[in-house]
Amino acid sequence: MQNPDSSPHFALRFRPTVKEYRALLYATKYTWTERLYAFIVPAAYWGLALLLSVPIMVYAPVRRFLIEHIGSFAPPAVAVVFGLLFYCFHSFILFPRLIRDALEGQIIGQGENEITVGENGVVSRIGTVYSNIPWSGVRRVADVRGCILLFTGRNSGLILPRRAFASPQEADRMLALAHQNTGAA
Repeated sequence: MQNPDSSPHFALRFRPTVKEYRALLYATKYTWTERLYAFIVPAAYWGLALLLSVPIMVYAPVRRFLIEHIGSFAPPAVAVVFGLLFYCFHSFILFPRLIRDALEGQIIGQGENEITVGENGVVSRIGTVYSNIPWSGVRRVADVRGCILLFTGRNSGLILPRRAFASPQEADRMLALAHQNTGAA
């Protein structure tokens, strides 16, 4: 632990996880077209569910069986079940795998990250890439889902997991330093 009278200095070493990368995605400020696209993808699964449920409901023996056992609301129930199955597949299997694959292909996922934060800014080594980012280059600071995020662009930045700090108090001090040096409220 450093002396409270000395200038704040934080040296972190960590490997980012999918959960932390998702925190960055969560805190990103998306454009209206990106938000619309994010809405359309799950909606497409619901549309596919409706299309797949139509043949089941048209086939008389299946329809009769479902109506006898479920009741007259069987057709929408079948569509909802298909929709939930596709949505769960998308949310819990496909999307996390997509993020994991994207993380492996990015610099951020190439091994251990070393980030040093001081009064002048942030120095990072992520994989084989070194960056020296002055505080004026940090556009926004966010504290979400167990991570302190230093955004250098609209949807890019550095992830500082709270788990990488020696203590929660050290993470809070780092967050205060970031807010102070970037002018973020």
